[in-house]
Amino acid sequence: MSKIREAADMAELMQHFRLAIDKKLVKFVRDDVLNHSSFFFYQRMPRSSIYKGVCTYCKEEYSVRDCTVFKHNTWWRCEKCGESVQLKAAGRGRGKMVDRAYAVWYEKSAIDSNVIVSTGYKVTLDYRKVMTPEIEFVPVTRYLFRHGHSAQMAVRDHWTTGYYMNKQIEFGNGWSFTKRPSTIVGKYYFTRRSCQSKDSVREAVKGTPFERSEWQQFWADDLDAAYIFSAIAKYPFIEYLVKTGLRKIAIDIVRRNPTYGAINLRGKSPSKILGLNRQEFREWKATCPKMKAETLKAYKWCRDRGARISWAQAEAFGDVIAPKYSFDSMKQILQYVPAECLIRYSWNQYQKNRKHYREIRDVMTTYRDYLRDAKELEMDMLDEATLYPNNLRAAHAKTISKVKLKQDPKTNQMIVDKQKALMRYCFEHGNFLIRPIQDVGELFAEGASLNHCVGSYAKRYATGDCIILCVRRKDIPDEPFYTAEIVKDRLMQCRTDGNDPMTPEVKIFMDEYMKYLSTESKPRRTKQKMEVAV
Repeated sequence: MSKIREAADMAELMQHFRLAIDKKLVKFVRDDVLNHSSFFFYQRMPRSSIYKGVCTYCKEEYSVRDCTVFKHNTWWRCEKCGESVQLKAAGRGRGKMVDRAYAVWYEKSAIDSNVIVSTGYKVTLDYRKVMTPEIEFVPVTRYLFRHGHSAQMAVRDHWTTGYYMNKQIEFGNGWSFTKRPSTIVGKYYFTRRSCQSKDSVREAVKGTPFERSEWQQFWADDLDAAYIFSAIAKYPFIEYLVKTGLRKIAIDIVRRNPTYGAINLRGKSPSKILGLNRQEFREWKATCPKMKAETLKAYKWCRDRGARISWAQAEAFGDVIAPKYSFDSMKQILQYVPAECLIRYSWNQYQKNRKHYREIRDVMTTYRDYLRDAKELEMDMLDEATLYPNNLRAAHAKTISKVKLKQDPKTNQMIVDKQKALMRYCFEHGNFLIRPIQDVGELFAEGASLNHCVGSYAKRYATGDCIILCVRRKDIPDEPFYTAEIVKDRLMQCRTDGNDPMTPEVKIFMDEYMKYLSTESKPRRTKQKMEVAV
């Protein structure tokens, strides 16, 4: 976009905004956004027991006789307005006494009653020069939402913009359009304390197409409403999704979470949007009222490959087929068996051994490892007896023992050489500790003791495709307990004797461990939370 065109579009967009500060906005900022910034500055009168002070909330200056409670930085209740205020000795320095926050206010467009707009303000109370300052409002971002369109205009350098104190603003340089509406919470220091007015939203949407859009279904403390209205403006069918029971999918669209291609965002009818015919839709309504995007993706993926499954089965397969990281494992199985046979066989194994397989993903992991072992053992990969053993768990146990016989002597040295680089994967918490497997001997000893297939992971561990770790009890650190597989700092599996899954106690420990890994491998970010004023 050229600068001339952008300037013209910016001028057109600005016609929708009222530049004067609304009294309701001032009250909202004072009572909800900067409600923590209320003080009573006091000083003792010369040769007297009387104290004189001023309240920053009501701006009343008066004398106080009973001042036995007066102590710097303690809390007190103003005798004039009843507000809870923090006591501040007037004689102390105020060189750093500035309170800033970010406030979002919604209203109707000034020129189109079907359009809603919002402005994000940097709001400031600066006590460095005066004890009773006025609130300074600096607009740093503006949003416009109408049916089929949304836009955001933001200030790159907000400090170059003019500001007003209950007056109109003079705009400076630095305004530009963003690619799509998004929040600025977390991008600037003053947004650490943030608040958006839900009352202003209620007033703004009255009489507009957004009034019946079910926007309240998506309202949350940690979600900027800009995401809600930009999604509703772009995808009007979100209202239909909510009213037909597809609220979880609608929330994913609003929050910009992955929908795995399950929704046709350009569809013009319910069947086109969901990719379901009337019979399939009726079956879903009767059996699976709370559908997720993963469930819809799994159902259509199986249907398109000739594997007719129920909605209950689709819900079980959703976490395997939809996410890329788990589907990559499934693709390794599809090299040997057709999709229809894979779905039918894995479901049968899941139903026959629910005690061992807590979810379909466990079956897929075991099946993938079994086929990998069979390939390495040069078994006949075209034989149905090899591809579809009656008892997958028992067949897997047999291939584990055979794979142990095929050890590469170079693999051990590769694993030993990696130990120094893997030190960050060591961790202790509560009664447990976890560390990387140190060599091939320990790897196979681990598998032999716990009767699982970790030995077949030796080459992948040595080449860095995965990291194999052992979980131990602190009181008996040399006795195998659980074995874990990590791929790209993601926990793929954690098994104990006989490939059994984690107990609740071990699950808690591994959850803490994954939190530790996420902080070690990624830059730390402070999670910003939008407070809601109702």
